[in-house]
Amino acid sequence: ISLEISSDVAKYLTQNIAAKQLGARPLRREIIKCIENPLAEFILKNGDKSKNISVFVKDSKILITACKE
Repeated sequence: ISLEISSDVAKYLTQNIAAKQLGARPLRREIIKCIENPLAEFILKNGDKSKNISVFVKDSKILITACKE
């Protein structure tokens, strides 16, 4: 599996953390909520069709899609 994450995703994640003074823990929770869990669901639903995956921000939402090879 190939995973491409756009630089806009990092900006989105850091801007949406409420408690920045708490360090990396809130960022880690945001990554789990916005990327890891949806990515796992995407792979389970799409199976073999999800060899190349792209994660990006569109309309203030993180989206996950399969890329064409």
